[in-house]
Amino acid sequence: MIIRTLFLLAALSLGAQNWKTTKTGLKYRIFKDVKGKPAKYGDDVKLYFDFLNYKDSLLSSNQGKDLLEMKIEKTFTGSLEEGLTLMSVGDSMIFQVPSDSLGFPERPPFIPEGTPVFFRIKLVELVRAPAQAKKVKPAKPHKKFKKLPSGLEYWFLKDDKTTSLIQRGGMVAVILKYDNEVDHFDSDESNQGQPIQLLIPDTLPNYSFFEPLLLASKGDSLLVRMASDSLYKNVFKQPSPGGLSKESKTLFKIQVKEVIGRDSVAVLKRLYEERKQLEVQQESMQLGQDTMQIVNYLKSNNLLAKRTVDGIYYYIRKSTEGARLQEGDSVQTYYAGRLLDGTEFDSNFNQRTGEYKQAFPVIVGVSPVIAGWHLALLELKRGEKATFFIPSSLGYGPDGAGEAIPPNAVLIFDIEVAE
Repeated sequence: MIIRTLFLLAALSLGAQNWKTTKTGLKYRIFKDVKGKPAKYGDDVKLYFDFLNYKDSLLSSNQGKDLLEMKIEKTFTGSLEEGLTLMSVGDSMIFQVPSDSLGFPERPPFIPEGTPVFFRIKLVELVRAPAQAKKVKPAKPHKKFKKLPSGLEYWFLKDDKTTSLIQRGGMVAVILKYDNEVDHFDSDESNQGQPIQLLIPDTLPNYSFFEPLLLASKGDSLLVRMASDSLYKNVFKQPSPGGLSKESKTLFKIQVKEVIGRDSVAVLKRLYEERKQLEVQQESMQLGQDTMQIVNYLKSNNLLAKRTVDGIYYYIRKSTEGARLQEGDSVQTYYAGRLLDGTEFDSNFNQRTGEYKQAFPVIVGVSPVIAGWHLALLELKRGEKATFFIPSSLGYGPDGAGEAIPPNAVLIFDIEVAE
């Protein structure tokens, strides 16, 4: 049985040190670099990902699930797609992306403006694009534009005046495309035909396509034309890509599919915050119960254990010299996992017979294992053996794992790190 992740502690990967920055401002860290030929725009890739927010919380992941398949489209400078072009098959990296530009810029209302989000990526497969891939031609300009006081130009292709206008602080679901001589974006391609969500800021960036959106309503279609250098500076908050002339214009086509008012967005924010507070309270109560179970187990079995700041108890059964493992270290491990009642649910060695099976490889802080494993390995040196008592919040949580591991189960792991 493979040890799977329900969530990982992003704090293991999101430290302030060792970040590198591309010329376009994309921040990244390398966990594994096989020095292969990197992917390019137009290539099809399959990957594992963890999507984490500014609070080190896992928002989404496909670890232990099917690989995510996607085409690397050229969107805007400093994007996650640009980061994928730094990777080759077998690489593991983490990228820091401004939440305001996510999905152009699909920032959920519960992630504050100006905060980063993080993508932890392992590239598994790559299919190269044909050598003569067809280039997307920039959209042709149109002549029937009106001009706002800011100088931004717009033209309504369809104007449904019977519905409510979009509001500041509200949200819209749109089909969005844009073109200039360098960049191309099409939400139909990047979001599998589904609209993307845009949060309309209370205070609009200077000279941004949000301005004419405030004149639109559900069912409308409009074109927006704006200076490309202002687009990257004010909206994407990224340096302009090379190849753009000073006179360059970017043309947007926007179809408004749904409108959510500011009051409804405020309700969604409040519900999310209340749910997170409830989750924190439940996790705190559960950690207290788990700790009591662990302490009672140790006492009844006359075991003396140390406690980490995260609530893991452990004792060393074989000690070695040297430095403790660090994030990014690659190790081979042997383990046996069991419940407090002694039921073994997973193992790759037999402690009674001393028989070892195939070692389990782990990259500390990266591999798809439960959060408690990463924290446990940080307490060990190469060659050491220890027994860890992991609270359910750092294991499989309230969902458990199949029939073998019930909900909110404290886990005991005997772990040996090979020399």
